[in-house]
Amino acid sequence: MMRVSVLARWWSGAAMIVVGLFTVVACGGDELVSPTPTFPEVRVTSTTSLPPVTSTTAPIDVVTAVTPVFTALASRDVDALATVVDAGVVPGSAGGEYVAHRATAEAVLAAAGVERAPVNVVADPGGATAFTLCVDMGECVVYDQIEVDAAARLSSFAVDGVPVDDLVSPAGPVVAVGGAQARVVSAAVASSGDVSVVVEVIAGDEAVDVVGVSAVHRPRFDTSASAREVRAVWGDGVVPAQQSARVLMVFDAGPLDGDVVMSVVFANGDNELLALPLIAP
Repeated sequence: MMRVSVLARWWSGAAMIVVGLFTVVACGGDELVSPTPTFPEVRVTSTTSLPPVTSTTAPIDVVTAVTPVFTALASRDVDALATVVDAGVVPGSAGGEYVAHRATAEAVLAAAGVERAPVNVVADPGGATAFTLCVDMGECVVYDQIEVDAAARLSSFAVDGVPVDDLVSPAGPVVAVGGAQARVVSAAVASSGDVSVVVEVIAGDEAVDVVGVSAVHRPRFDTSASAREVRAVWGDGVVPAQQSARVLMVFDAGPLDGDVVMSVVFANGDNELLALPLIAP
């Protein structure tokens, strides 16, 4: 009886193994299929902190950046001014237009044989972003509220407290008459209030005589202001055919708008008036 019982138990266990194996084979086809193992979820937490990202760009030293510009203005040197116009100012900015006007005016004066002595330039002590240009101790102009762009080029400033945006006029439209053309290259208001204007005249097929001494400045918006006669002029004279010339004119204090009216005389004797618009700031 004991043998039968043990044998029966062995046969029963063997039968269950065979049935289980058959079931696995039947479900998996011709191959045995192993169950996909599962693993406990592993979470990785980083405790490493990265250093903060800092800019390696050094701050701009405004005084150092713009010193060449104000040194050139004080020198009144044509080449030095041309250099800072090319590389030291932001093209098209009010500050850039003002420096370019001064450079153009000095070039006209030099071409007319006018010798200009340099003036003194002083950077304010204590690192303040201001420069003082003095002809003598009694006649000084302060340039402050200086602004530069990301490339350390001069873009804006104030002249004796007046924003440069209110002191400079860019190039005006071309006006044609009798085969000649002319335009205002630039204009600016000096610290004294005087208005200086640079005009370019281009001759056509015949020479023209530019008569700057009879020019007037007619304000546009200030209807109560009378026309201002030119006080000084440099560069007027005969412009050969197919060539151009520039004229610098200075008018008494007034608004930076309206027209500059001047005469040109052609080779045949015809006298024509040119009304050249000033672009208001």
